Amino acid sequence: MNRLIGVKVKELRQSHNYSQEEVADMLNVSQATYSRIENGSSSAWVNYLDRLSSIYNIQSDEFLRLEEILPKSANQDSDLVNKIIEQYEIRIVEKDKIIDDLRKKMDILIRKLT
Repeated sequence: MNRLIGVKVKELRQSHNYSQEEVADMLNVSQATYSRIENGSSSAWVNYLDRLSSIYNIQSDEFLRLEEILPKSANQDSDLVNKIIEQYEIRIVEKDKIIDDLRKKMDILIRKLT
């Protein structure tokens, strides 16, 4: 999985004409750390998913759409990929609910204070 995500990250970087050093600087990591993400020897991409999405102006789940990376014959893990995407989408909904709940609590507190 790390290797496949690394391929996607590398393709995005190259399509935006960024060097590894430039993206590493944007992520506040060393070039060596970033290189390990691209070559698939690190799972650190998970920690930088939101920032990478912002850099390339894409949705985070696009990193998990491996069908775009894999040739059709190699795409045997589509069920696993779909489950990962489904879990990621569930977490996004949960995050949005938590944010909404916190906003409501802040509104109540602000009203009490004024």
